[in-house]
Amino acid sequence: MVNKAYKIRLYPTPDQQVLLARTFGCMRWFWNQMLAMHISRYANNPKAKFIN
Repeated sequence: MVNKAYKIRLYPTPDQQVLLARTFGCMRWFWNQMLAMHISRYANNPKAKFIN
């Protein structure tokens, strides 16, 4: 099997740039919240299994 890769470059409009910045900002906040939840859960009970 042959793996191929393609490089592309996107040029979003100013409105799309704002939307992308908002989306990534929200996802970064959500990721940090879930990371904090897992860290505190592990600190309280190290033998607990990982929830995915």
